[in-house]
Amino acid sequence: MPRPTSTRYLSIRVSSAVAGVSVRLLTAIPLLFSGCSSSDEGLVCGPAPVGGQPSTAEHDIAPWDGPAFGLWIPAEQYGGKADSWIYLRIWDEPEKSEKKFVFPDESMKVGAAKYFLDLKSPRSLDWSSQPRQELKGWVRFIRSNSLQAVVGDFEFVSEEAIFLRGRFEAKWINKSWMEKAEPSDAADSR
Repeated sequence: MPRPTSTRYLSIRVSSAVAGVSVRLLTAIPLLFSGCSSSDEGLVCGPAPVGGQPSTAEHDIAPWDGPAFGLWIPAEQYGGKADSWIYLRIWDEPEKSEKKFVFPDESMKVGAAKYFLDLKSPRSLDWSSQPRQELKGWVRFIRSNSLQAVVGDFEFVSEEAIFLRGRFEAKWINKSWMEKAEPSDAADSR
């Protein structure tokens, strides 16, 4: 083995350091271009939201009058059509929802995942006639409680084979705008 002061030893040591940096760079570059980022739970992939309207969360009631919450995610920012929204309804308390949910929900105990088309804002929604599609896929909540924004990631496909995926942060909204909504926007017509 070469002595620590020899040129050969220094050359091997520098080569090892350069190789280590090169491997890290070669691993990181594809992640940057694929839209992946690091999270508390591991790697989260998908396009990051770019401007536009924010995702929101609101408290709701499950069909059996239990606790629930809903999320409105602007789909255009995640690969969807213009003026489209992902609506996720989870039939449980936010604090018990830090896990992965798969849709469609055959058990009818988890919730619903819908893709609303031609909708400028959830405030303008007409529950009885708004075009919508069922979504297949999953959502995972990394942080879900009533005190902070809900954070998670998802991967869905619509009935028209539109792929929607990414990471979101949904801030809790005040439901006072629902009280001002027209009768066709009433929650009981969902």
